[in-house]
Amino acid sequence: MSINLLKIILEEELAKLDYKLLPKKQRISDMIYSKELDNGMILSLGITKSKIYNHRFTGSYYLAASYTWSMASPIFLPENVYERIGNYITLSERKNLVDKLFWNLTDVWWLYNDSKKILNFVEAVRITQRKFISQGQNILPNLLNPNKYLDYKNYISALNEILKNIDILNNDVPNFLNDESLYEITKKILAKRNDIRNNKNGISLMSVDAYNCFYLSSKKNRDLIASIANQITL
Repeated sequence: MSINLLKIILEEELAKLDYKLLPKKQRISDMIYSKELDNGMILSLGITKSKIYNHRFTGSYYLAASYTWSMASPIFLPENVYERIGNYITLSERKNLVDKLFWNLTDVWWLYNDSKKILNFVEAVRITQRKFISQGQNILPNLLNPNKYLDYKNYISALNEILKNIDILNNDVPNFLNDESLYEITKKILAKRNDIRNNKNGISLMSVDAYNCFYLSSKKNRDLIASIANQITL
């Protein structure tokens, strides 16, 4: 019951902050909420159940051009695009929102079998999301720099091609998209591009991302994906 309580409260309360639960995920157990920012970037909030603390969970932010979770490394995207929420909660804020056990720890966890604690987490999201977005304000200019994050741009270029193919097929046969057809489109494109993700896990990853982009992205996000992709010449 307690995990169900968490899901029910988060879906309702995070919707007030414009987050949507991703319709398709890599793992059934994932709880990932995302929203599109004014500049077209995607802010995701992933929920993690603790393996150390009983009945506790936390959240992590991820900032990217699509709905992936999470692809951060020094050569792919900078590590600070993926951060735990606790990194942005001040001590004075912790005293109102966090159990005393975590006042002086970087990593912060909330009880998921207590509705008040879950609401405290939602309030922590409301307070910290602006701080996280602010520290990542240089990500987009760097993505639009032709000389940076080339591996990530190759990923976005492949994603853009998959999305264009989906658009064409959907215009011909509306509502054609299903898991099998999407997997085959993705597999064909990655094979043609000799992309490093042309394997079972990579195809699955890109299929999920393309599905979420197709159903959730606004024109602004799709245009952003295209502008990043257009920097890559195959």
